[in-house]
Amino acid sequence: MSYDLCCLVMGIEMKEDIVIPDVKQIIVQTEYLPNNCSGRNTYEYPLMATQEGTWIHLLNPDPDRHYLGSFDLCSGNFEYPKEMIKYPYWVHDEDVKRYDLIPLIIYDEYIDEFTKIIRFLVEKSPIGKMFFLARLQAYNPEIVCGTIFIDDFFTMLLRNEILFNVCYILSDKPAEKERTFVTEDGDIFYKWPSGPFEW
Repeated sequence: MSYDLCCLVMGIEMKEDIVIPDVKQIIVQTEYLPNNCSGRNTYEYPLMATQEGTWIHLLNPDPDRHYLGSFDLCSGNFEYPKEMIKYPYWVHDEDVKRYDLIPLIIYDEYIDEFTKIIRFLVEKSPIGKMFFLARLQAYNPEIVCGTIFIDDFFTMLLRNEILFNVCYILSDKPAEKERTFVTEDGDIFYKWPSGPFEW
């Protein structure tokens, strides 16, 4: 089993690795591809693979291994009760829910740097948007949620509501500017001029 923390910063092409102030433990590695992202994993992630932007991998070197990976930065909360997991309502395959959609845990020693990196990358996008995907080695149907205001994303992460193998579109705009928002109970609303209604 392997873990990958992937970001797709939308609307910008970067050819060099990024140096982020006060980030010393997590390696932020740019995956440069000619013509942006075309052709990358189109069979697994057709939406992400066809977006213009730059793939970024969050990695941690382990001195006992000879490769870089996300394995030591995060884990899945495999003990979290299945009945409490907030699965995307449009996913009906019970095997996908059971084996692929596991709550993401960022280890405590990395959470501050992780937060800085995600905020930095969203701000780096000229359109203020980024795809985030925590990939758990498994069958990977493309499941996309968004847009989600970045502060809501971090709240959801702490509440075990960010799942492996779900792609989240993060935004730098507050929910009212995006016309959607997430309540404290995790309900998503669309804000009409006359008031919100639940999806």
